[in-house]
Amino acid sequence: MISVKTRFLTKFESNLSDEECWPWKGQIKNEYGVFYNGIKQVSAHRFSYEYFVGPIPENFTVDHLCYNKSCINPFHLDAVTLSTNIQRAALSRKTVLKHRPR
Repeated sequence: MISVKTRFLTKFESNLSDEECWPWKGQIKNEYGVFYNGIKQVSAHRFSYEYFVGPIPENFTVDHLCYNKSCINPFHLDAVTLSTNIQRAALSRKTVLKHRPR
C-alpha cells in the first residue's frame, strides 16, 4: 500500500525550482488544492507546509506569498495570523488595482 506522503509527492511537479510555483495536480476546490491525508480531506498547501516546513501554529493560516492558490511550494507559503493574511490580501488588491491598465 502506498503511503500518504508518497502519494502526496506524486500530486505536483517535484523537479521545479524554489522560485517557481508548484501547481497542485490533484483535486481542486475553490481554487485551492485538496488532499486526502488518510483521515480527512485537507488543504494541499497546508499539508505541504507541514510536510516540508513543520507544524502550523495553532490559530494560524497559511498565506500564499505568490498569490497562486493552487501553489504548494513551501518557499511560497508563510504561516501567519488570519489578520495578517487579510491585510496582505488587501494590499495585493490595492497593488493590482493601482497597476491595472486603463
